[in-house]
Amino acid sequence: MHNFMKTHYQDFEEKKVREILSAYAGKRVLDYGCGQGKYLKIMKELGVEAVGIDVNPEQIADLRFLGFEVYADSAELKKQRFDCILLSHVIEHFSGDELVELFDSILPYLKKDGKIIIVTPVLGERFYYDFTHVRPYYPQSVRMLFGGITTAMSTKSRYSAELDDVFFFRDSFKLRLFQAFYPASSALPVFKKILSAVNSCFSFIHYYSGGKIGGTASWLGIYAVKGMVDDEKN
Repeated sequence: MHNFMKTHYQDFEEKKVREILSAYAGKRVLDYGCGQGKYLKIMKELGVEAVGIDVNPEQIADLRFLGFEVYADSAELKKQRFDCILLSHVIEHFSGDELVELFDSILPYLKKDGKIIIVTPVLGERFYYDFTHVRPYYPQSVRMLFGGITTAMSTKSRYSAELDDVFFFRDSFKLRLFQAFYPASSALPVFKKILSAVNSCFSFIHYYSGGKIGGTASWLGIYAVKGMVDDEKN
């Protein structure tokens, strides 16, 4: 029996990413920020030709030991081209200027009519628990970055892209900012049990609703890259 207490919005993210990547069997996908290789392993199962990029040398070494093609920098890709680029929980670690630089450095490796898949959290109670998070981004943010909304922004990518589809994921409601929530709490045992029971109910509802009931935690956008802006004008 599934332990519904472990229900998490990233479980539903993974299910959707797996579904999308299943259409890329026999094709090439770049997983930028591949981390410990969760999606590289899933793509291998799906018959996708996957390549990863990550900044952690230990994780790169571990994944190479497992037989995956992983690099430390996009420049190492040389003349490789991909049908899709996946960025899962990556863009929130970049400032606006850095994100533009990132896209402009990796999109040259995308084939014509290729797609990028972005998965990223929204601003919530836990967003800055990860102190490496710089800022949250939303579908409108990325649309502006690619020039899809006319603004006076000085920072825009050299590429244009359109949002093909978007999905939102919810996490279980949870009462966290209470003394009794934390293990070292000196709160009354009865209050601790009540808080635990309430959070268990929230987890149960989240899991058995298929992730539909809860607080919005992240989103996934599929973007169709149209090409370089200068090329479109000519």
